[in-house]
Amino acid sequence: MTYKERIDKEDRNHNCLILYKEGIFFKAYEQSAYVFHTRIAPFQLKVKTLKDVEQPYITLGFPQSQREKYLDGLRIIEDNPEYLIAELPEPINKDAFVSWKLGVLASTATQEPSSDAGEGAEHPDAQPERELTEENAALAALLNKVLDLNLAAMTPMAAFNFLYQFQTDLKQISLNV
Repeated sequence: MTYKERIDKEDRNHNCLILYKEGIFFKAYEQSAYVFHTRIAPFQLKVKTLKDVEQPYITLGFPQSQREKYLDGLRIIEDNPEYLIAELPEPINKDAFVSWKLGVLASTATQEPSSDAGEGAEHPDAQPERELTEENAALAALLNKVLDLNLAAMTPMAAFNFLYQFQTDLKQISLNV
């Protein structure tokens, strides 16, 4: 499974902790990293960027030997050689995830090169380091709101309110053009 496929799967994840088996490590991406970091243990986070993934994404890893310690109490609904999926007692709050991610991106001045023992060499599609400013993170969050918008399912008033809020949020971001 490619990194892009993992990120796409996480984007559709609403109620599970998905851990990928990479060598001797479990690796969580995006929403699963958020759930693990905020509900289980605040492990170190990494911000990564690949050219086939439009925006920075967040990962978290821990040794598979620590499975019982951190996953005790969670119901495992799938466990195969590639990944493990645990059911969460409550769904993932998408707004809380977006706020958390913006905070992580804002606190990360530059993308850090990979140094996990379980990751091996850097992915061949990895982009060079680039600055992740608070403005870039906020713009990415606004872009995701638009991309996730189901306009066909909205009433005209709801669409108008969304556009008004989008415009207000956009004005609050200082753009360095």
